[in-house]
Amino acid sequence: MCRACSEGDGMVEPHDPNPDFVRAVSLIAALEGACKSSDALETLPYLGLARVELTDYGQRIPTHFEDTPVQSFDQSLVLLDRLLREHLTDSADLRTTLCLHAARELLHEAIELRSQPASYSASALGERRSPLSTTTNLQEEAHDHHSRR
Repeated sequence: MCRACSEGDGMVEPHDPNPDFVRAVSLIAALEGACKSSDALETLPYLGLARVELTDYGQRIPTHFEDTPVQSFDQSLVLLDRLLREHLTDSADLRTTLCLHAARELLHEAIELRSQPASYSASALGERRSPLSTTTNLQEEAHDHHSRR
């Protein structure tokens, strides 16, 4: 990971050139844009929080964004899960592992929400876990992941 200064404020932010990370964050951004103009609006909170887990909580930002077209929303969600899973297997530090686990948990909630019939989705929103409560046991999972290494 390289470090670069952001302009104006003199703060140092970690820029991550890892292609898996860049691809994943770029795909999340593309999905967020696509769900605003599709029937997938209910997934927006989950995608937004997954992005926050990777960038804000993970304290790193991609060096650049890739132009990532979303042909099929549901297939792109599955692709994103695969990218995060592959990135997780290469994760060397606990914070990154924790953030990747949390992002995948949120993504799985979005995928599950998309797999419900439309009539069920509307009624299930009240019964569904909040996106903020999805990440409750992830610290233990991340610790287990690193203890197996």
